[in-house]
Amino acid sequence: MTTVSKILDNLEKEDGLELAQLEKSLKLSKKLDRDKLGIAIKALAKLGIIQNNNDERLTINSEIDFIKGRVRCSSKGYCFVVREDQGEDIYIRESNLNNAWHGDSVIALITKQAQKRRAPEGSIQCVLKRYNDILLAKIESNKSNGKLNAYPLDDRIISVIELESEKVLIDNKISKDIIYEIEISRYPIAQYKAKGKIIRELSLNSGLEGDLEILLSKNNISKNDEVPKASPKKISLKGREDLTTQPTLLFQSWDCSDSPSLPAIFAEPHEGGYRFWIHSPAVAERINMGGKLDNFLKEKGEIACLGNKWLAFLNDSLNSASQFKLDQTCESISLMIDINSKGTVIDWKFSLSIIKPVQIIKTNHLIAINKRKVTSKSIPIALKPIKK
Repeated sequence: MTTVSKILDNLEKEDGLELAQLEKSLKLSKKLDRDKLGIAIKALAKLGIIQNNNDERLTINSEIDFIKGRVRCSSKGYCFVVREDQGEDIYIRESNLNNAWHGDSVIALITKQAQKRRAPEGSIQCVLKRYNDILLAKIESNKSNGKLNAYPLDDRIISVIELESEKVLIDNKISKDIIYEIEISRYPIAQYKAKGKIIRELSLNSGLEGDLEILLSKNNISKNDEVPKASPKKISLKGREDLTTQPTLLFQSWDCSDSPSLPAIFAEPHEGGYRFWIHSPAVAERINMGGKLDNFLKEKGEIACLGNKWLAFLNDSLNSASQFKLDQTCESISLMIDINSKGTVIDWKFSLSIIKPVQIIKTNHLIAINKRKVTSKSIPIALKPIKK
């Protein structure tokens, strides 16, 4: 799906692009998609966000001080745009929201400068990218026409969603113990309300797993994101610093198999202080920049812990290729830190390297070290396998 954000990102060039070049850059081959792009271009031109030069090239209008940011609303109805340039937040009255919802990326225009302790005021010109297309809602019947509407549970979204399908509601009985996951098929525009369809029922009495599903949906986290299939790139060992002689230690804090890799660590005395090495698995070097996996990771952004398990982030092949393995040569990104006897960092450097971990440090080892008395000469049983 093409968003306004993608259109503007492609036009952020000094010379701009012709319409045909923009279509090619956005990979739009279908006539319907090209027609929709034409409508978007006309709308952005009317708003003054982009302009069409004499040579038929589309460029971003730099003469008007538009500001990019993200909408932040409170449950009491106060809305601001948090600016990307870290400037002062812009207060947005409800009448100037232009159907933007909490979390949306937008372009705003300041209409009133800040005065004393008051924030600057502005209006939202257009939505760059919607924050979520699935949300939790309760269902209520419209008394005037009998149709069912969805009301978002997130009270920062002040909107009514008209339901396209009501088949999942048996005998039109609305249970207080069920909330619904709604997929937005049309966002509100002008005088028209948002439209959506029910894709899932979520019971409030389904125990831990049910609560987890509600929590994920509420925070716009999908468990079903399919990681694109992509073979990892092979990394050349040429030019990498050879640190395989270090007795590097791996740390393992989680018992589950799908937990993310932790850094490897090595430390040694150095000129009256200590030299620390922190090694991170080489992941980015194995990804084709601009490819499907790269774009997926940019969108996903982070891995989520669900208490006793983790949501998948990297695909299996990339995870297997990059994770550190005991007694095997592994590619890494290393940070060296020199600390003097007073605890002050006096030097540091990053490097591409290869390491060879020699031991895994687990929770029981750390507990034994923590409980061991400083004056004790005996080695706890738990530490004997890792004594060296």
